[in-house]
Amino acid sequence: MAFFLDSSTRKCWSAFGKDSSSRVEFFYGWIIFLFFFFYFLMKIFYNRTKRVNLNDEFTISMPYIQSIHPVTKSNWEGKGVQPTIKTNEKDAFVYAYVDAIEKTFKRNKNTILNKIGYVFLQDKSVNNAIIVFQMNVKLFPNDSNSWDSLGEAYFANQDKENALKAYQKALQLDSGSASAKAMIQKLESMH
Repeated sequence: MAFFLDSSTRKCWSAFGKDSSSRVEFFYGWIIFLFFFFYFLMKIFYNRTKRVNLNDEFTISMPYIQSIHPVTKSNWEGKGVQPTIKTNEKDAFVYAYVDAIEKTFKRNKNTILNKIGYVFLQDKSVNNAIIVFQMNVKLFPNDSNSWDSLGEAYFANQDKENALKAYQKALQLDSGSASAKAMIQKLESMH
């Protein structure tokens, strides 16, 4: 299927014939090909994020791939600006979202961070959940629910020692916490 453009008449001719039915079939084939080509390109390159619906009005899209700039060979493209988040490459996007929450939300930050942490737990990204819950207890050290959630993440990561400490802190802050009491008993019986 070779093509050439006849410059004198501006007509497109194909090597497979000049009859109109062949051209129609050919163009339909190309349209179908282009549709699937662009569909797969969008699937591959367009949506590389995990969406977290925090409420009816706010959604965060978390990237799950690392984009690399083809020229700089890094994931940093700023000019004259340096990133302020100091962390390793593996945890950078988690810290970036926690930083964004800190800077944009005025109220209920602990609830939002807790929800993000649980999204990570549900996705079996336990280490990311631990990072979010650790930041939550750092920002809200007197919130028993934040400590309880951190304990749950440690427990999911099979870190019984830190899970016990987190649940004990949750119980210290809220002596009526049934979930903290139950998990403390469970963890102490495992030792």
